[in-house]
Amino acid sequence: MSTSTIQTDLGILEYNVSGKGFPILFLHGGHSNCEETMAHKGFDQTRYQLITPSRPGYGNTPLTSNKTALQAANLCIALLDRLGLGKVIVYGISAGGPTALSLAANYPDRVEKLVLASAVTQTWPESKVYKLARLVFHPTIEWCIWRLIHIGMHVFPLYLANFFFRPSQRILR
Repeated sequence: MSTSTIQTDLGILEYNVSGKGFPILFLHGGHSNCEETMAHKGFDQTRYQLITPSRPGYGNTPLTSNKTALQAANLCIALLDRLGLGKVIVYGISAGGPTALSLAANYPDRVEKLVLASAVTQTWPESKVYKLARLVFHPTIEWCIWRLIHIGMHVFPLYLANFFFRPSQRILR
């Protein structure tokens, strides 16, 4: 898998393509970019072409004027056009959900199927949790949060496991 960058009429877009066969367009979540391949697991790359663009604001795809889900969907269509692809399976993951939904709603002739995997489908209401999530997952500090969680899972695995599960699901010693 190699990372490429193209200039479209709508802006610059970084992306990866691997495999051959029917194309699947992966729209990654909020803490990722086109180099994320976890969602590719289990797909036979002799039957499917896996296409993962970095959504605007992630990787080397600048946010510029592509700030809405529709604008990001338009940018994805520009990529598909440049790759000479017609219909694709759209696979929206987490924060990639709004772009996936917008793509399916606005370009039904280009979407064979829509798959939403733990995808965001609506805007969050303003709340303390929302404000905390925006802070914790802000691109300038989220790498630090994920690093701390990684270290914590090695140093305090039982504590963090209990922290991430509801009380009825907690692991007891």
